[in-house]
Amino acid sequence: MFWFLLFWLLIAWAAIILYISFSRRRPIEQGGVYELKPLPAISGKTISIIALALLFLIALANAVVIIPAGHVGVVFNAITGVKKKPLYEGLNLIIPGVESVTVYDARVKNYTMSHSRGEGQKTAENDAIYAPTKEGLIVGLDVTVLYRIDKLRAPDLHQKIGPDYEEKVLRPEIRNNLRMAVKDYGIIEVYGPKRAVIQGQVLRALRKRLIPKRIICLEVLLRDVIFPDDFARAIREKQVAQQEAQKMDYILEKEQKEAQRKIIEAKGQAKAIEIVQRALSRNPLYIQYLWATKLPQNVQTMIVPGGSNVLISPQGSPQLAR
Repeated sequence: MFWFLLFWLLIAWAAIILYISFSRRRPIEQGGVYELKPLPAISGKTISIIALALLFLIALANAVVIIPAGHVGVVFNAITGVKKKPLYEGLNLIIPGVESVTVYDARVKNYTMSHSRGEGQKTAENDAIYAPTKEGLIVGLDVTVLYRIDKLRAPDLHQKIGPDYEEKVLRPEIRNNLRMAVKDYGIIEVYGPKRAVIQGQVLRALRKRLIPKRIICLEVLLRDVIFPDDFARAIREKQVAQQEAQKMDYILEKEQKEAQRKIIEAKGQAKAIEIVQRALSRNPLYIQYLWATKLPQNVQTMIVPGGSNVLISPQGSPQLAR
């Protein structure tokens, strides 16, 4: 706001200078030659009024504070200290030269600690949280905490902690409470089935610790788990072994089913043979009938008593079959 008013003051001053310059010019002949008129006399009263007007505009520029959307302002008075009532969005007036305003972002923000460079608040370093599990193994954790400040109590936050509250309060509390939660779980539990439980446990602990400090935690996201190198290698080997075991189980199951199929097939064949044997025992000539049905279509067969078969060829000459 100050620079905005200063800009228009400079514009107004330039316009006055140009007006005075052009008003002093008067032609002395038709050739286009001009001479300057003498400057009009300016009284001391006029100068005082102009000076007071400029001072008033400068003071007004310093007295106007615009709080952006989603922000809150904390007023510090040089005489009485921090005011208990904050300034909210829009146009606000303060006492110039006596009061100053510190603006805080009251929107939902995130604080991320990650092992990936270029991610989170510490982009130039590995900022993951390393904590011991129940087995004593050190596991890395990427975490994001969603939070906002309590805008009604922003003056208290400003007075007791200050604008750098993330480094003074939020970061240490996240690290401490996450370590305290992880130590009660195994490394596999942290990675899988207990992740949501740990998130809820850390969220409750952070709310309890940070609400008195005028910071409201909304959500804790355990984004990634980094295993130690030896453990990660053991996990990969175990996964390969499990895949091999599953493959062998599949092959064994397949062989067992194939064996069962062959047994069922053999039983079926044995049953069929048993049926044929019973049929032959009741009718011995049945086998000869079956043999005759297997002959080519152009062979004529005659079954005669006495145990000998006579084949009649197409030419009509009988032959004995052996």
